[in-house]
Amino acid sequence: MKKSSFTDSKIKQLSPAKKRYSLTVDTGLSIRVMPSGVKSWVVRIPFNNRVSDITLGHFPEIGKRQACQLAKRERQKYELRAPNGYTFQDAYCLWKSLKRGEIVSYQSEKQRLDKYVVSALARKQLDDITAPMIIRLLKPIEQSGKRATAKRCLMRIREIFDLAVCAGYVLHNPIAGVSRLFKAPKKTPRPSLPWCELPAVIDVICQNANKHLQLIFFFS
Repeated sequence: MKKSSFTDSKIKQLSPAKKRYSLTVDTGLSIRVMPSGVKSWVVRIPFNNRVSDITLGHFPEIGKRQACQLAKRERQKYELRAPNGYTFQDAYCLWKSLKRGEIVSYQSEKQRLDKYVVSALARKQLDDITAPMIIRLLKPIEQSGKRATAKRCLMRIREIFDLAVCAGYVLHNPIAGVSRLFKAPKKTPRPSLPWCELPAVIDVICQNANKHLQLIFFFS
């Protein structure tokens, strides 16, 4: 089995041979090419003095990064070190590519995520990120009085994970129900006069304001 580094495009170019052959893609993970041209992802599991090869699926239905993620989960069952899969940075880049130019608040949302979230989570594997981890990240923001900021960050993190699930980066969204642990932002209503004082206000406007201000007042 030869050690090599492949992208999906390189794997696509692999040609079948008269005999089956395998190429190592990452620790414990290889791509197996059959004489028929079928390409399968295989993870090798050494356990209890035995070695087992487990087929994870076929290429191109499963790409390299997804195969690494599946291999990681399989090896975790046996407490083995797993190859890297998708990181939060990967999912964040996907979110940016889809939301840039699509939402009015994109720049402010991106700046908020960069400041409070991405610096802490960027290199973490998606399936290593848990609800308690996100709570520990955002609770200090809420406790500092920035409830709206914490809620906005949580909303966007949930959105990033939803996109990652749809793209096959991760199997589920670990923070689907976390929002109920955060208090809603305090809303301060704009000052207003009691309705019973409206006739007096109208009298003042009619007597003292010019026609332009009167038109603006009555139109509003």
